[in-house]
Amino acid sequence: MSILSERIQEERNWVGYPPGVAAKKLGLTREEYAAFETGDVEPTDNQLTNIARLYGTTPDRLRGEDLRADPRIEQLLASKRVTAEDAYEVHRFAEFLRYAPHPSEKG
Repeated sequence: MSILSERIQEERNWVGYPPGVAAKKLGLTREEYAAFETGDVEPTDNQLTNIARLYGTTPDRLRGEDLRADPRIEQLLASKRVTAEDAYEVHRFAEFLRYAPHPSEKG
């Protein structure tokens, strides 16, 4: 598996979609989508953009870029006792809200 295929699978799991649902939302067959997660096939740039949008992230994050901490959120978290895992989830949710399609958009 490549970083890209691992991230695609991780992000799908994070949003809670079964593979078949993700494939359908992306207009792919289960087999086409599964090939992305196993690393047998690399998505085109357009497909990667669509996958990232579906999962509320960016293509760069799917390619391996680290999650960027929002300084405003960091400031709020600094005054609370949160674990590193919880802080990650807060930042990931903020990223999701920034990049996920609006419910009125098709997808």
